Amino acid sequence: MFEMRIIYTLGIHIYFNLVYLAALRNRKARRFIMGRKDLFEKLNTIDGSSSDWVWFHVASLGEFEQARPVIEMVRKEFEEVKILISFYSPSGFEVRKHYRHADFITYLPFDTPANARRFIQSFSLKLVCFVKGDYWFNFLHTLNQSKIPVINFAARFRSKQLFFKPWGRFYRNFLFQFDHILVQDERSLRLLKRINYRSALVAGDTRFDRVLETFEGEEKLSFLSKFKSKQQLIVFGSVWPEDLKLVFPIVKDLLKIGVKLIIAPHEIDEATLKSIKSGLPGSANLFSEKRTEGEIMVVDTIGNLAEIYRYADLVYIGGAFRGTLHNLLEPAVFGMPILFGEDKRNKKFPEAVDLVNLGAANEVGTSIQLNNKIQQLLEDVGEREKLGQIARDYITKNCGASEKTMGIIRQHLSN
Repeated sequence: MFEMRIIYTLGIHIYFNLVYLAALRNRKARRFIMGRKDLFEKLNTIDGSSSDWVWFHVASLGEFEQARPVIEMVRKEFEEVKILISFYSPSGFEVRKHYRHADFITYLPFDTPANARRFIQSFSLKLVCFVKGDYWFNFLHTLNQSKIPVINFAARFRSKQLFFKPWGRFYRNFLFQFDHILVQDERSLRLLKRINYRSALVAGDTRFDRVLETFEGEEKLSFLSKFKSKQQLIVFGSVWPEDLKLVFPIVKDLLKIGVKLIIAPHEIDEATLKSIKSGLPGSANLFSEKRTEGEIMVVDTIGNLAEIYRYADLVYIGGAFRGTLHNLLEPAVFGMPILFGEDKRNKKFPEAVDLVNLGAANEVGTSIQLNNKIQQLLEDVGEREKLGQIARDYITKNCGASEKTMGIIRQHLSN
């Protein structure tokens, strides 16, 4: 075990040295490194020992949204406790670094024993919550040695993960650092029982609670109502170049029938935006400009997509062709059919399997299939509304994970 920890830590050093090298040419890697510059000096500007803290660690923006309903419940119920949020990825930190319900937001330092000790000792930690699956052994081990309770919520496991392989003893040890693991489904629970982890329970997926909050919240992008006007609106959300190969050939056909389009790329760098605009017929507005004329809008901001879906009649979600299908729950809560790329890796996403089985989502593999399905759903309003209601009912039936998670959190914070 000790030897494996040394090898793991050596691997961390090698990995982050490679990131440093990549930062010389890669903008995302550069943000990754620069965000951690002077991190501990920034910690010295706060008094982390005068109050009890709850620390939430998330990988990126998606995991933050998963944690958000729980964070806000902790904030409301335990007003005397301070909240720390750490991000691994720049894409999450940059969007939510001013989130008002946290007392301190930071990048997670590189996972070395020294960094872990220094970071953890900077706060009087009452409880630590790792969200979903971003696990760092030196941090977990140091927390465990310091007798600080740690829980993992919204977790989901697959049998192919190293934790469950015969040679995965060291990685299984990651999981045994947690006082509780709250999983999304029964399959994950069975896998944990198979390795004799006993402090687990099925709580569900907190994303359902988060998207319902968005649905019930006030409209924040009213200019999109003017952009849409009385026409039908299709949103292509979190799309990659592989998705756009299906979308670009049918844009002219969609415009001919009077449909308006919003295209939201997953990456919003200048080169991507330029490539999208050059591939479209005619001109396109940028979302940040808030112009309401025209037929096509390209989203050039991060963090607005969940609210943009409110105005859509039909949604295509990207990422499937890369094996990283993006969030289907965000559009589903607004009650509309959903389309996404056909790929065998979609089986990794239970909501994709569920929504397809319910008929509220469809997979498409070619531009012709995409065009035919869009035309069919736009023409048959009754069918579209029926499938949309199925999607919304799926959301409401699966809510409640945040309250179950709070049940465990209360056990630690009420002491």
